[in-house]
Amino acid sequence: MNLLPWRAKKREDLAPAPVERLQDEMSHVIDRFFRDPWAGFEPVWPGFENWGPAVDVKEDDQAYTVRAELPGVDAKDIHVELHDGVLTVSGEKKQEATKDEGGMRRTECRYGRFARSVPLAEDVDEGKIAAEHKNGVLTVKLPKLPGTSAKRIEVRNG
Repeated sequence: MNLLPWRAKKREDLAPAPVERLQDEMSHVIDRFFRDPWAGFEPVWPGFENWGPAVDVKEDDQAYTVRAELPGVDAKDIHVELHDGVLTVSGEKKQEATKDEGGMRRTECRYGRFARSVPLAEDVDEGKIAAEHKNGVLTVKLPKLPGTSAKRIEVRNG
């Protein structure tokens, strides 16, 4: 490895950036601000603005079972729809908390829409779909059409 002597930079290297570069940087900052005016600001409730329920999907020979965690969501605010083999669970979460302390009342409200979609095979018996909301968990049972069970194919060593 060679050692090189340190030399001071040339005077022109220490000059301020050209005006064109500064204009480009400012233009970028302004464009970003108008695309997302809240960029850089922390939300009041971190994570709430992108809230989406956790979803589990299970399949057996008779049905698909979809479970979605929806704590704090009323059953009347949940919409379940099956269209072209895609199950969509959507709705709105509304939370209000009021606290009285020291002669003052504080009320906090949180609202947020959500939607989750799960693609399924087209062997669902649409007339027998059932949905139940209990203890913050939505369970959707989607029975399969009779005679549409999957056929197991044996894989041989080649």
